[in-house]
Amino acid sequence: MSSVADSDGKRYNGSVPPDWCGNGGRRLAAHGGYCATVLMMTAQQYLHDQNGAQGNMEPLNMSVEYLEPLPQGRFEIALETLSTGKRTSTVEARLKSLEAHEDKLCTIVIVRLGILKDEGHVTNIQPPVWPLPDRTKDCARWSDASYYYMNPPASTVRMWTPSGENVPLWSERFGGQNTRYQWVKLDNEKKFGLEHLPVLADLVPPIFLNYTENGMEAASSWGIPTTALNIMFRSEVTRQDCLLTRTTMKRLHGGRFDMNIEILNEDGKLLASCVQICSVIPLEKSSSQAGGKL
Repeated sequence: MSSVADSDGKRYNGSVPPDWCGNGGRRLAAHGGYCATVLMMTAQQYLHDQNGAQGNMEPLNMSVEYLEPLPQGRFEIALETLSTGKRTSTVEARLKSLEAHEDKLCTIVIVRLGILKDEGHVTNIQPPVWPLPDRTKDCARWSDASYYYMNPPASTVRMWTPSGENVPLWSERFGGQNTRYQWVKLDNEKKFGLEHLPVLADLVPPIFLNYTENGMEAASSWGIPTTALNIMFRSEVTRQDCLLTRTTMKRLHGGRFDMNIEILNEDGKLLASCVQICSVIPLEKSSSQAGGKL
């Protein structure tokens, strides 16, 4: 990201590469997780540029609202400091396309930044509440051409899911029908960092497919845009080869559903917890149901 001239360091611009786009209706549109990461990292860069060494803060939590699809090509981010302090600061970032004919706001985020590293002032507690599948013993590699076609950015990671009768959507042994475990590894052999977590939160296949007769194939019957994403970063992220996501759903109702996503490292340490809200839009008339009343 580069700062826009004569903007007092409050606007940055960049460009969406085609491999981070999916079908956004009539044209390619940027992946929601990509937009969230770009906004988060730009907010962090902006705070550092504005405050120097005092701006060396990491994201603690963020709230993203997706208003319009961001088309492929050039974009601009406008930033504003909402609050600033010694331990935390809050930044608002607004993302709009420079390619669109209309001047529409595409995505808005509020990011709270601060000291993510544990300073030892309080005892850390993470209650063990569920068994985790071992990637090598309990899981099998999963790939699906139709899923990659619908969501091309998914090809940036390799995925493993628990073995069993309902592969790859869910496992009776690990959480049951309303839970999806998914191990991921970057396809380019690089290691995961904090910047990858918003992307991972938006790469989980829609969990209501666990309740459909055709499973993953049923996804082609709907448009499923992400409308909101909230992330709380739970601990500092050291570079990791593999990460695990654990996803559940509360309800599908009125064409909207939620996914609660926890991201853990290879040691089972919770790195982030996320709530994703999506719409479900029928693409054509179909006799199949999305999963009954949930």
